[in-house]
Amino acid sequence: MAKGRAQSRIFSSRRKKYHLVNAKLSRKKKRKKKTGPHHVLWMITLAIIAVAIAGAGFKLWQFIKNSPKFQISEITVSGEETFSNREIVELGGLKQKMNFFDVNIYAIEKRLEKVPAIKNAKVIKDWNSVLLNIEERQPIATVKSEGTQYFIDESGVAFLNPKTSRDLDLPSIKGLKGEKLASGRKCKSRIMFEVLDIIRLYRDNQLQKLINIDTVEIKPQNDIILWAGSGGLKVLKGAEIRLGNKKFKQQMEYLASILRDRQDPVRKLLELRGNRKVAE
Repeated sequence: MAKGRAQSRIFSSRRKKYHLVNAKLSRKKKRKKKTGPHHVLWMITLAIIAVAIAGAGFKLWQFIKNSPKFQISEITVSGEETFSNREIVELGGLKQKMNFFDVNIYAIEKRLEKVPAIKNAKVIKDWNSVLLNIEERQPIATVKSEGTQYFIDESGVAFLNPKTSRDLDLPSIKGLKGEKLASGRKCKSRIMFEVLDIIRLYRDNQLQKLINIDTVEIKPQNDIILWAGSGGLKVLKGAEIRLGNKKFKQQMEYLASILRDRQDPVRKLLELRGNRKVAE
C-alpha cells in the first residue's frame, strides 16, 4: 500500500509539472498573439520619431553651418619668418568665414608640416578665431645636388626656402658624394652629419667673429677643409684650414684657441692635421 501511495504521489507531481509547463506555453502564445500588432505599431512609431529627429537635426545643422555666429572671422599667424601670413593661411587650407566646426586642427597641422621648410605647426581655434603658430626650419648651410641648391638645417633635412641664398650668409658644403638630396628628405650619409657638427661647433664656439667659413669641402678619405670668406678678424679671405678626417670636436676647439691667441691673421694656410701645426 505504501508503495502504491508513493507512486501515485510521483505521478501526481509529474502531472502538476506538465500542467504548469503547458500553462506557461499557452500564456506565451496568447501574449504573442495579443502583442504582435502592438509591437509593429510601436516600431512604426519609433521610425516616425527617428525620421522627425533626423529632420530636425539636419535643419539645426544647416542653421549652424550657415549662421554668421559660427563663422571664423579672424585668422592670426605667428612664428613666420620667410613665409607671409597669406601663404601660411593658404597652405593650411583655411579661408575667412569658414564654419567653426569645419576647422579640423589636426588636419591643418599635418598639412602645414608637409611643407619641407616648416618644422612644426600648432593650430588653436577659439569661437570665431584661429591661431596658426609655426616653427620654420633654420638653415645652417647650403649644398648643391643635381643642379638644385638646397638649405640644410641642423637635423640634416634638406629644403627649399622662400629666401634666396644671397639673403643668408651660410657656409656652402661641397664634395658630397653618394647623397641624392630632395626637398623634405633627411640626409643619410655619416660624413654629412660630421660636417653639420663642424658647422654647429663653428657657431657655438663664437668662431664667426674670428673666421667667416665660406665653404666646407669634403675631400677623398673624408678629409675636411674649411675655406675662409671675407669678414673674419683672424683668418683672411681665401685661407685654407685643414681639419683632417677625425676628432672634429677637438679640432674645432683647438682652432678656436689658436685663433684667439693669434696676433696676426692667417693669410694662406692653417694645418691642424697630425702633430705638425703649420700657419701661413
